[in-house]
Amino acid sequence: MNSLKQIISTALAFLRPSVFRAALTTTGIAVCLFLLPAGPGSAQTTTGSSPSTPGLPLIETEIVTINDHSAWPAIITRPQGPFFLMIRNRTRTLTGLSLSSANAPSGVAGITQGLNLSNVLNQRHSSGYLNPPPGTYSLSDATSGTVLLQIVIN
Repeated sequence: MNSLKQIISTALAFLRPSVFRAALTTTGIAVCLFLLPAGPGSAQTTTGSSPSTPGLPLIETEIVTINDHSAWPAIITRPQGPFFLMIRNRTRTLTGLSLSSANAPSGVAGITQGLNLSNVLNQRHSSGYLNPPPGTYSLSDATSGTVLLQIVIN
């Protein structure tokens, strides 16, 4: 029984706790994994090295869900440094997205390229590795100009 628990513990160490949940039956024999949507914008803070690749740092992920009128969360505030941004596309009528920044225009090109912004609306999930300079970035509906998401990098 203890060896089974050790195997399960080791296997679960490789899974993001904010995304996966393990449930043991009362006998400890069966393990069920349920894919749970992490609350958008609820990045797991991690430190240390990746368990599968010793020496490589873990990188936080911000998860955002966009629909035709808004994003959840509406604002992401982060310290400067690299992170992954995953966008869950729940739009039905949006035809384009635009990214702008009044105080950090040099970061716009990097974010647009990192996310492949022109292709975000064609996929249900898009993600990209970003390391923008400090500033406030606005992701907007390209047609109406409505700001869906603000990313603030301190």
